[in-house]
Parts: sequence; structure tokens; C-alpha cells
Amino acid sequence: MKQRQENLRIYFIYAFFILFFFSLVTRIAYLQIVQKDLFKKLAQNQHLKIIPLKGERGRIFDRKGRILATNLNVYSIYADPKLIDEKIRTAKALASILNLDNKEVLTKLRKKSRFVWIKRKITPDQKTNIEKIKLKGIGFIKDRMRFYPQGRLLAHTLGGVNIDNEGIEGIELFYDRYLRGKDGLVSVVSDSACNSLFFSPRILKPQRGLDIFLTIDAQIQYWAETYLKETIEEYSAKGGSVVVVQPMTGEILALANCPSFDPNYISSTPQRFIRNIAVTDIFEPGSVFKIATLVAAVDRKPFSLEDRIYCEKGNFKIPGSVLHDWKPYGDLSLKEVFKKSSNIGVAKIATTLGASILYEYIKKLGFGQKKFGETHPKDTVLGSRRLCAPRDDYEAKS
Repeated sequence: MKQRQENLRIYFIYAFFILFFFSLVTRIAYLQIVQKDLFKKLAQNQHLKIIPLKGERGRIFDRKGRILATNLNVYSIYADPKLIDEKIRTAKALASILNLDNKEVLTKLRKKSRFVWIKRKITPDQKTNIEKIKLKGIGFIKDRMRFYPQGRLLAHTLGGVNIDNEGIEGIELFYDRYLRGKDGLVSVVSDSACNSLFFSPRILKPQRGLDIFLTIDAQIQYWAETYLKETIEEYSAKGGSVVVVQPMTGEILALANCPSFDPNYISSTPQRFIRNIAVTDIFEPGSVFKIATLVAAVDRKPFSLEDRIYCEKGNFKIPGSVLHDWKPYGDLSLKEVFKKSSNIGVAKIATTLGASILYEYIKKLGFGQKKFGETHPKDTVLGSRRLCAPRDDYEAKS
């Protein structure tokens, strides 16, 4: 009887282990086969992240190949919040080194996301200091920063970019779709111990954007800005603009505004300093527009060069106003009217010509037209040669 009880006990133990083993095998089979896709997705979410890589932005040159806008290699710092246990200590250390608000960093580290940016485009010293303290869950990604080596030179024309190297003003904005490169991506994985991060071989390489060559001459631009600033300071003016144009083609050789700004710090520059007043603001052309009347008068010849025109001693009443000359003149020849820039003399010549003839010659001189004169034969990609054109022998180089 006792022997029988012992045998039953052994059989019971055997049956228990057999059932336990069968249950374990069944559970493993269920997880490995039925729930395979679910756990595969969970594993990928825990160990694999897809991070976009920005394509390098095209450079900007002046007409002689001087670099006006280029790119620098920098690093950006990110975090995987799920790998960070001591979030308060980590946030405090990062905020101190990166000059950030501690609460903002801690808020990022408490997110449920597997990837958050801590700060974009950090300095080499900041990267070195963070690497020294070996913070868990913190990593670096190579990044590109837009850089304007000439500083304030041509700032209003070049414009600037945002933190993601996307054009927000000037040439950078207008030709953004040509300048910006094609984005790539990289898979970031962690090891089984979650102690280190590394890049997997699965990388889609980004592509560079196109380079742009402006018709601007950096040397002419420099002197235009220098003399403009000196003139404004001399006469205590609020601001001013200078546009230097190649008369035969309409190409812009220099375009300057004062006050100016540094496009390297455009994100912290007030909008009133960024506005390109030489392009956006309306102003009267003044005496320089008298050339339109002169061309029409010489061509149609309502007066001979020696005909005398009475300039009313500096005061001439017209409907609704009174014209004045800067100096009272009597009789002036056609040549003297333009030589001395007599407002009254020019007004009498324009009245003699008539509105229709004057308008005809204004149009012939190109006023009111987007394009005037000769254009570049390769003027099909980036628009008018008056401002910029693509480089004929361009090759994208990484």
C-alpha cells in the first residue's frame, strides 16, 4: 500500500512537469508564431529609431566666385527619454552646459517619445563637456549649419535660414527649392544592454542642393555699403539704400541697405532690420528720372539743343501745386535744362511732348517690366540673369 502511494506521488509529479512543459511550449509557440508581428514591432520601437538627415544646402557665390553663403559641420544633441533613469540630474547637467532652461530640458526628458532634440547645432566645447560626463540616453548627430563668412555684407539680399536650414528671407527663401538638398535617413539602434547607441548600416544618403551664382560683385557691394553708412552718419539720416546696376544688361552689381544685420543671427534680429527697403518700399525717383524726358526730347526733337526755355525764375504754378527750382533760372537751353536739373524746364519739355509720347519712351527704357535688356542663355533654371544664374559647369560635390 505504501509503495503504491509513493508510485502515485511520482506519477503525479511527472504529470505536473509534463503539463507545465506542455503549457510552456504552447505559450512560447503562441508568442513566437501567433503574436510574432506584435512583439517584432515592440522590439523595433524599443531598439530602432528612424532619424531624418538633412541634405546639404547649396552654396551662394558672387559673380566672381567669392563665397557669400556656405555650410559648416556641427553637432546636434538628442535624448532617448526611456533610457534615462536619473532625469532630474541629467536635465540639470545638460541645462548647465548648453545654457538652457532646466525645466524645459526636464520636460523633454519626461516625454514618452524615443527621440527628442535637446539642442540643435551646439559648439565643439559643449559637445566635449557633455561627452566627459557620459550621460545615459544622450547622443549626438552630425548636422550642418548655414554660415555667412562675409557677415553683414549683402545681408538683405541673401536673407537667411531657420534652425532646419530652410530659407526664410531673401535669396535663401526665393530659391529655397533649388538650394535645399534632398533629405536622407538613418536607423539608430541600441545594444541589448541599452548602454550605447550606434548607427546601423541602413542609411539613405542625403543629396546636396544646387549652388547659385549672383550677379552681385562683392567688392562693389562692400564699397556701396561703406559709403552708404558714412553718408548716413554724416547727415544723421535714419537710413538709406543703394542699388548699382549694369546699364547694358540690367544686372544688379550691388544692393545695400542701412541699417543692416548679420544673417548668421537672423533668428534673433527684429523684422524691421531684415526688410529689404530697396525692394519693398516705394519712393520717388526724383531727378534721375529726368533721363526719360531727355531721351524722348532728343529723339522727337520738339526743341533744338539751343532753343531757349524760360524757367520762370524758380517758381511755376501748375494745377494743384507750384514747381520750384533749387536756384532761380531764367532762359536756359535744352542742354542747360538737364545740366542744371531744372524742374520747371523739364516740366515744360514734358508738357510739350505730351503724356502719350512720354509714356512710350518710359516703356522703351524698360520701366514697369520684369526683364530688360540681354538675358543669360542659361536663364531657364534660376530666373533672371539680372540677379543670379546657375553655374554652367556645376557639379554636386559632397
